[in-house]
Amino acid sequence: MKTEVSEMEERKGKGKIMCDTLDLSALPLDCITLIISFTSPRDACRLSLVSTAFNSATESDAVWESFLPSQYQALIPSSLSFSSKKQLYLSLCENPLLIEAGRKSFWLERGSGKKCYMLSPGTLPLYGVSTPHGIGDGCLYPRPGYSLLLAMLAGFKSIF
Repeated sequence: MKTEVSEMEERKGKGKIMCDTLDLSALPLDCITLIISFTSPRDACRLSLVSTAFNSATESDAVWESFLPSQYQALIPSSLSFSSKKQLYLSLCENPLLIEAGRKSFWLERGSGKKCYMLSPGTLPLYGVSTPHGIGDGCLYPRPGYSLLLAMLAGFKSIF
């Protein structure tokens, strides 16, 4: 695969512009793999469509391991096994893991690989939150998550 290098040179006196070309398929697969590992998961998927060399590089475990959190081994239950790091990454995007005795849920955002956490309402204790509007410890709303959010917002407003 050849691409044009953006650097153009003007020949002396003739006013002609020349473009040099670079053969990306001449790069070693390890080099391409390393370059792709510095991108995002979304970019890696897009690059896999560029050429067969890029597709081979994006299937590498080294690329997908770079998109996983640094201590991902501690999060994965021993009962789960994956044939590749890409399969593990996609599983963490689609199937959140319960962590910390089920009090939190963890998953990865598919396009960027950012870590996402969801906290259960019981993990954020609110002691003595009261406001002029009557939102406090004993308030009950049809959805407890909303009452927790309202109590938190009311508490934060009173701080500011």
